[in-house]
Amino acid sequence: MGWLGLLKVFLSLASTLANYLREKKLLDAGAKAEIGRQVVEITRRSGIADQVRAEIAGMTDDALDSELRGE
Repeated sequence: MGWLGLLKVFLSLASTLANYLREKKLLDAGAKAEIGRQVVEITRRSGIADQVRAEIAGMTDDALDSELRGE
Protein backbone atom coordinates (compact mmCIF):
# COMPACT_ATOMS: atom_id res chain seq x y z
CA MET A 1 0.00 0.00 0.00
CA GLY A 2 1.49 3.29 -1.07
CA TRP A 3 1.25 6.66 0.61
CA LEU A 4 -1.85 7.52 -1.34
CA GLY A 5 -3.63 4.37 -0.18
CA LEU A 6 -2.60 4.98 3.41
CA LEU A 7 -3.86 8.56 3.22
CA LYS A 8 -7.16 7.33 1.77
CA VAL A 9 -7.63 4.84 4.65
CA PHE A 10 -6.76 7.51 7.21
CA LEU A 11 -9.24 10.00 5.70
CA SER A 12 -11.94 7.33 5.60
CA LEU A 13 -11.42 6.53 9.29
CA ALA A 14 -11.41 10.22 10.19
CA SER A 15 -14.65 10.74 8.26
CA THR A 16 -16.31 7.77 9.96
CA LEU A 17 -15.25 9.03 13.38
CA ALA A 18 -16.49 12.55 12.59
CA ASN A 19 -19.89 11.20 11.47
CA TYR A 20 -20.19 9.07 14.60
CA LEU A 21 -19.40 12.01 16.87
CA ARG A 22 -21.80 14.29 14.98
CA GLU A 23 -24.64 11.75 15.27
CA LYS A 24 -23.94 11.19 18.97
CA LYS A 25 -23.95 14.94 19.60
CA LEU A 26 -27.27 15.30 17.76
CA LEU A 27 -28.77 12.41 19.73
CA ASP A 28 -27.54 13.93 23.00
CA ALA A 29 -28.97 17.32 22.00
CA GLY A 30 -32.28 15.69 21.11
CA ALA A 31 -32.41 13.91 24.47
CA LYS A 32 -31.65 17.16 26.31
CA ALA A 33 -34.37 18.95 24.35
CA GLU A 34 -36.89 16.23 25.21
CA ILE A 35 -35.96 16.37 28.89
CA GLY A 36 -36.38 20.15 28.76
CA ARG A 37 -39.85 19.80 27.23
CA GLN A 38 -40.85 17.31 29.90
CA VAL A 39 -39.61 19.57 32.71
CA VAL A 40 -41.57 22.49 31.27
CA GLU A 41 -44.70 20.35 31.06
CA ILE A 42 -44.35 19.05 34.61
CA THR A 43 -43.71 22.56 35.87
CA ARG A 44 -46.73 23.88 34.01
CA ARG A 45 -48.97 21.18 35.37
CA SER A 46 -47.85 21.68 38.94
CA GLY A 47 -48.43 25.43 38.88
CA ILE A 48 -44.89 26.19 39.97
CA ALA A 49 -44.33 28.46 36.98
CA ASP A 50 -47.29 30.66 37.93
CA GLN A 51 -46.10 30.84 41.53
CA VAL A 52 -42.56 31.81 40.49
CA ARG A 53 -43.87 34.41 38.04
CA ALA A 54 -46.00 35.95 40.78
CA GLU A 55 -43.06 36.03 43.21
CA ILE A 56 -40.76 37.60 40.62
CA ALA A 57 -43.37 40.18 39.65
CA GLY A 58 -43.56 41.28 43.28
CA MET A 59 -39.79 41.75 43.64
CA THR A 60 -37.81 44.90 43.00
CA ASP A 61 -35.02 44.75 40.45
CA ASP A 62 -32.40 44.90 43.22
CA ALA A 63 -34.08 42.09 45.17
CA LEU A 64 -34.31 39.94 42.03
CA ASP A 65 -30.64 40.54 41.17
CA SER A 66 -29.66 39.65 44.73
CA GLU A 67 -31.75 36.46 44.61
CA LEU A 68 -30.25 35.42 41.28
CA ARG A 69 -26.75 35.89 42.69
CA GLY A 70 -27.71 33.70 45.66
CA GLU A 71 -27.27 36.40 48.28
